[in-house]
This record gives sequence, C-alpha cells and structure tokens, in this order.
Amino acid sequence: MNTENTSPQPDCIALPQQLDFAHCSELRLAIEASRGQPLALDAHHVEFLGGAGAELLLATRAEWDARGLAFELKQPSDEFLKGMERLGLPHDCLVERGNA
Repeated sequence: MNTENTSPQPDCIALPQQLDFAHCSELRLAIEASRGQPLALDAHHVEFLGGAGAELLLATRAEWDARGLAFELKQPSDEFLKGMERLGLPHDCLVERGNA
C-alpha cells in the first residue's frame, strides 16, 4: 500500500510585471484554467499592483479557500507588497507569513 502524500503539485502562474486592469483579462484566463486544482502565483516580478489586480487576486484567494484548495502567493516583490500597503490591504490577506 502506498502511503505517500500524492496530492497534486499546485499550478504555478507567474504574475505580470504590471498587475493592473490592462493585464487582468489574460491572468484571469490562466487562473480559470487552474480551477479545481491547487494554485500558486509567483509575484517576484511584479513592479506595480493596481486595484483591479488586487481585486482579482483577492477573489481568487476567496474562491480557492471556499473550495478547500491550496492557494499560495510566492515570492512577493517589494513593489507588490508596497502596492498592497498603498491599497490598504494587510499582507496576510494574500501572503502567508514567511513568504513576505
């Protein structure tokens, strides 16, 4: 009998440098393609986080949490974190402790 943890590895999507309204449609399509699976978003290249981008990420996090699926925002850049602060968002609404 195999007792190893066989949970699937999360899909990992690299976030665009400019996470604003203009880039949300393409990102939304990539996220929708991962529905029903664990999801990781790589934020280390983000240079700007706008309101539309933050809204998309918050909605994604809420949906994944509601479905009991793993959601991780990896390696948030300093600019990503500054964008969250500028928008009045606490880091822990998207970023787990230890990843910021």
